[in-house]
Amino acid sequence: MADENDLNEAVDKDILYCKSVWSKYSHDAEQMENLFNTMLFKYVNIIEGFAEGMQVISAYEGKGIIAEALRNNVDMIIKRLEIFKDLGYKPQSLKEYYIKEGVKGCAVNAGFNEARRFFHETPQIGVLEKKEITNKIDEIEEICISVDTKKRKWDKLRPYVIWASGKDVETAMFILALIQKIN
Repeated sequence: MADENDLNEAVDKDILYCKSVWSKYSHDAEQMENLFNTMLFKYVNIIEGFAEGMQVISAYEGKGIIAEALRNNVDMIIKRLEIFKDLGYKPQSLKEYYIKEGVKGCAVNAGFNEARRFFHETPQIGVLEKKEITNKIDEIEEICISVDTKKRKWDKLRPYVIWASGKDVETAMFILALIQKIN
């Protein structure tokens, strides 16, 4: 129980700390980088799904792009810590929240594995439809991670958009969010 209380206190303190640094230094890339690295490495192995959907930062990008990615990631960290707190500090709660909210049409930060698991565990979907959906997720992932231009990937993914439009709204929104993972 002491470990759980320690985590709760740490999250509460880190939320306040992150908001303080954000309010003072949100346009200082170095401060954002330090805050991002500190919080990411502190919570990535504690809170399930904590790093999902964060922007990858490359040293080859321009300073402005790097700074914007860091700001977006720090903003996401603050929101995720607040959601984690609101959901009772349970390690798996954040991931479950994003999957649940994503299915309701909000932003989905679930990855391909989480999507497969979600559809596999959804009792309202029949066995054949589960197989069809997971096969499509496999195909979409293969296209998204392929070494190809974004335009070519998009051309390959268009039939999946049409396929998703024939599904119920929750399934379609989830699939469309996965399609947006092309780089």
